[in-house]
Amino acid sequence: MTQKTSILFFARKTTQLKNGESPIFVRITIDGQRLDISLKRSIDSNLWDANKGKCKGNSLKTKENNRYIHYMEEKLLKIITDLEIQEELCCKNVKASLNQENEDLSIISIFQRHNERCEKRIGIDMAEGTVERYRTCLKHSQTFIKTQYNLKDLPLNKINHQFITDFEHYFRTERKCSTNTTFKYLKNFKKITNWALANEWMRSDPFAKIKFKMEKVDKEFLDDENQNWLIIYLIKDTFKVYILFDK
Repeated sequence: MTQKTSILFFARKTTQLKNGESPIFVRITIDGQRLDISLKRSIDSNLWDANKGKCKGNSLKTKENNRYIHYMEEKLLKIITDLEIQEELCCKNVKASLNQENEDLSIISIFQRHNERCEKRIGIDMAEGTVERYRTCLKHSQTFIKTQYNLKDLPLNKINHQFITDFEHYFRTERKCSTNTTFKYLKNFKKITNWALANEWMRSDPFAKIKFKMEKVDKEFLDDENQNWLIIYLIKDTFKVYILFDK
């Protein structure tokens, strides 16, 4: 028998957080049984549209909140459908399924999945050098997480602005990287978080308030004397190769 279910997103205006905002919840009702789950997000109560079940306005926070609300709605509908097919639909099982999915999403596992996809595209639309840069960035990410958190991996919800600034500090201090090299690694890492955002695995963009500014590098040109030595070396080296093949 089909069970009556509903999903409602609401801002709990009777509760005020330290930042003065109201926490956002989702309420799942199944045959009269109710389950309230915090989205771990908040909004100014005046910016909450109760009729539409989402935030009002065009601010970055509003857009991120609404994107996450849409993501949660799609996820909950899928969980409810799957549990209905298994004839195990109840509030307890919905919560358990939701927690299990959240535990499976972690930055290193996502990074590894991304790299595995890239490996298969070498020679098609990706160069070996590009994939190698992702491999190196993954290794640095694993080392940083082990050093900073004494863990092998981190949930995606822990990849925030603080994580990125600490990661940048790690490259500059522990790895002794230049500004440009540091930003190149972070840009590779950003491609992973962008992939997670596009798939709605992450709630917010950890790079939202971070801007990359590469340093201008002046290329040094050889003077006449050094150019002559280079020409002599190349001629000498070419002659050796010619003799080798002649034999």
